[in-house]
Amino acid sequence: MTHFNRTTILQNNSFHGKVPSEIDRLFHLRVLFLSNNSFQGTVPTNLTHCSELNELNVIDNKLEGKIPEELGSLSKLRALGLANNIFTGRIPASLGNLSSLTLLLIGDNNLEGNQPDSWNDPFGHRESCKSNIP
Repeated sequence: MTHFNRTTILQNNSFHGKVPSEIDRLFHLRVLFLSNNSFQGTVPTNLTHCSELNELNVIDNKLEGKIPEELGSLSKLRALGLANNIFTGRIPASLGNLSSLTLLLIGDNNLEGNQPDSWNDPFGHRESCKSNIP
């Protein structure tokens, strides 16, 4: 049955611990909301097995470490919410490959550096991407 799950909304609970790595078994998952919980650890890189994913929201948790480069391979991703966690390091350049991305919430972390150069596209195909990068 998990193979047919397209939407998983678990926001506004008291879940804690790591995001289960078994999430990658939800091959047809399109929407994953885990916001406003107490998840810890890192974002599982095997989320890339959920190739249909177009909305990922992990805002308001205790996730840490670097934002995985692998998220840049989720070509159908339109909305990515990573704000208000404990992410460190640079914004992965691979996120610049997400041509369908129209909403990126990434503030209130411990990120450094600049946004990917591809977000400064002179032809404006990224014009509709809204971000809260400081």
